[in-house]
Amino acid sequence: MKKLQRRLLGCIFILIFIVTQTSCAGKVPLSQTDFLLNTVCKITLYEGGDEQLLKDAFALCREYENRLSRTISQSDIGKINAAEGASVAVDKTTAEVILKGMEYGQISRGLFDITVGELAELWNFSGDNPSVPDEKQIEAALPHIGYARIHVTQNGEQNEVALEDPQAKLDLGGIAKGYIADKAAVFLKENGVSKAIINLGGNVVCIGEKSEGVPFQIGIEKPFGEESQGEKEILGTVGMKDKSIVTSGTYERNFIEKGVLYYHILDPQTGYPMKTDLDGISIIGPRSVDCDGLSTTCLMLGFEEAKTLIDSMPEYEAIFVKKDGTVVSTEGVALMKE
Repeated sequence: MKKLQRRLLGCIFILIFIVTQTSCAGKVPLSQTDFLLNTVCKITLYEGGDEQLLKDAFALCREYENRLSRTISQSDIGKINAAEGASVAVDKTTAEVILKGMEYGQISRGLFDITVGELAELWNFSGDNPSVPDEKQIEAALPHIGYARIHVTQNGEQNEVALEDPQAKLDLGGIAKGYIADKAAVFLKENGVSKAIINLGGNVVCIGEKSEGVPFQIGIEKPFGEESQGEKEILGTVGMKDKSIVTSGTYERNFIEKGVLYYHILDPQTGYPMKTDLDGISIIGPRSVDCDGLSTTCLMLGFEEAKTLIDSMPEYEAIFVKKDGTVVSTEGVALMKE
């Protein structure tokens, strides 16, 4: 874990901020960086708020992590996974995230599946030395994947979740950060923040704009690009105002074994990394939780189906990076080259 933290502290690895260190009024922004959600997170306030509000925002994020993380045994998710099919009382927000994950299971025709917890444990991409699991272990995990067998009961403030398969395990890693980023943005805005950037390990939310008529500029990392002085090579920048941007890519969490690249986007049908013609995709839209779910879903669907899906959703835009290096953007977003 410490090795992972050192790697991530060198850069926030999905997106790079291209912003100056002063606001339009010359005020030095307030910023805090912390390690949570198994990644490096950074919140910068450009207008409104103070150091205590920054601390409170991180405390809120950690509260959600303690509720939604698969790796925390006393979290709601940890309790569900240990219940062997019994119904578990959970917080309302936990039920909301699970239902959102199930929604993307439907949108992706089962490719995005939040019951891949056991499979994710086998691959252990967040560990210091991940390796290809034993084939028999992978085969044994596959029958226990199936989001349609999750049962969520909501009755006012009472929420319960049960897994029909007692050996199934939830993993909300493909959607929880987006949900938490949205909640952090609401919290900051309710407390007087009008300009800020929230970056939860690459799940980015921009509150307001840098200055009147001038959006924040967010860099899109080049898949498998060069690194210079701790900074990743970027394809270009995107102007952002009151929007979220989330990137998924085959270059994020991966390892090479016997000359083969393995990455963390797992196919629930085979148990191995998903075969796709995309190396990266960035989704831009009003809600980070949906940008999060869409980015993973689109990477798994591949370029043609993914573009058709995003074209059918007028609130969302996408930047696709194909394996041959070709970059394609939907009509409503412009990638500004360096």
